[in-house]
Amino acid sequence: MDTDSPLAIVASNGDGDDDDALASLWEIWKTPLQKSRGWTGLDQWAVSEEVGRDPSLPHRVTRLDLSDCRLKGHVPPQLGHLSSLEWLDLSNTQLTSFPPEIGRLSSLRVLHLNDNQLTILPPEICHLSSLQQLYLGANQLTSLPSQIGHLSSSLTTLYLRDNALTSLPPEIGLLSSLRELSLVGNQLTSLPPEIVNLSSLLVLELRCNQLTSLPPQIDRLSSLQVLNLNTNRLATFPPEITRLSSLLALHIGNNQLPSLPPEIGKLSELQVLDLNDNRLSSLPPEMGCLSSLQKLYLSGNALTSLPPEIGNLASSLQRLHLHYNHLTRLPLQIGHLSSLRVLNLSNNRLATFPPEIPRLSSLVTLRLRNNQLQSLPPEIGRLSLLQALIIGGNQLAILPPEVGCLSSLQELTLDDNRLSSLPSEIGHLSLLQALTLNDNRLSSITPEIGHLSSLRRLDLEFNQLTSLPPQMGQLPYLQHLNLSSNRLTSLPPEMGRLSSSLEWLDIDDNPLTSLPPEMAHFSSI
Repeated sequence: MDTDSPLAIVASNGDGDDDDALASLWEIWKTPLQKSRGWTGLDQWAVSEEVGRDPSLPHRVTRLDLSDCRLKGHVPPQLGHLSSLEWLDLSNTQLTSFPPEIGRLSSLRVLHLNDNQLTILPPEICHLSSLQQLYLGANQLTSLPSQIGHLSSSLTTLYLRDNALTSLPPEIGLLSSLRELSLVGNQLTSLPPEIVNLSSLLVLELRCNQLTSLPPQIDRLSSLQVLNLNTNRLATFPPEITRLSSLLALHIGNNQLPSLPPEIGKLSELQVLDLNDNRLSSLPPEMGCLSSLQKLYLSGNALTSLPPEIGNLASSLQRLHLHYNHLTRLPLQIGHLSSLRVLNLSNNRLATFPPEIPRLSSLVTLRLRNNQLQSLPPEIGRLSLLQALIIGGNQLAILPPEVGCLSSLQELTLDDNRLSSLPSEIGHLSLLQALTLNDNRLSSITPEIGHLSSLRRLDLEFNQLTSLPPQMGQLPYLQHLNLSSNRLTSLPPEMGRLSSSLEWLDIDDNPLTSLPPEMAHFSSI
């Protein structure tokens, strides 16, 4: 044997010192390691933080991080000599295969192999009796070996997202300790019936596959808390889901569901329900039985109304997303949602401001963009906790003075409306940071705008402004100011005071002939 070869170095050491194995790996991988991490030699690499050691046995390597090192090709068999290794990260290293010696890593608990070029899972990996977490995302796997079932007593996390799997072996049902299974972004058209044997499973991620149904006995996953079926080909709501009594989060958006079964109300523990981008035209009254529901996502459907029973979610519901539907009104009972913090009604067909909304005392964000609203009621001032009001793309001609009562407001978006003036009370919004008024019919700005002491962004482009009040110079934190496409012939000298804060100023497409001397030094124009 050549005594200078890496294999000879390992063989020459009778005490199994891991440093010899590291020396062998260095000789094989030193070029990519030098390029990727800047290590100049074995002595530097061996003591780096990427090489973890057992404090009581300093010559034993327990942790090895080689992620992003572009090692390329095959893993050398010398890796199998690191018998004390517990954590190994070879993510994003352009590896294509592993040697049988990988099966010798009997202490290995965590193995990261994401973002490589593996086309098959080496059967030897399935012999790692201590393995608890296996990450194989973003490879080129088309199948799993039947030996995967050998990991039944140890494996708790199996991460297989973004591969090319078309099916799963029945033996996957043997993984009795599995708690999290991610199969996102594969080509699965069905699941093996044996998957229902995963009695410890808490999280099942199946997003972005081609599933048309689930195994009828999926409800045997009695511990399941999170089920993600977004972006599949489900044409009906799988009724067996309603028997998953421990379910906390159900994501079934971007499918082809035309309706929901009444039994959905049995999911009394459900906290998150994602039904975005389906074909729902109505909701069953039993939705009001989801007494634990905190987040309900219904955007991108064809809803024309909501059931009154939605008001029964008063104590739990915090987020309600209804944008991109066909709603023309809301039920009176929506005003009962005293815990609601976020309400999104953008891109519907609301012609009048729903009178129930001002009763939502916990509301923090209200989005009503792209409806047909012509006015806001005075009662809007009751929303004392509101921080963001997004109401652009409507037909508002005036704002009620009561908008000045929104004492917590930080963002007010009113673009693409028909406003010709602003109420002076807008100056009461001392916490307002962003005010968007572009694409309106404003010919002037109220002087009280100078009281907006927290304002950082002001958009006024595409209006009919002929002048600005001197008080514009009283905005100490203003960073972004857009005045383009107006009718301004001059700017007030007081705006020179903004030089210390203003980072961006657009005055294009105005008939300005000159700037006041106080603004001559502005670099942000």
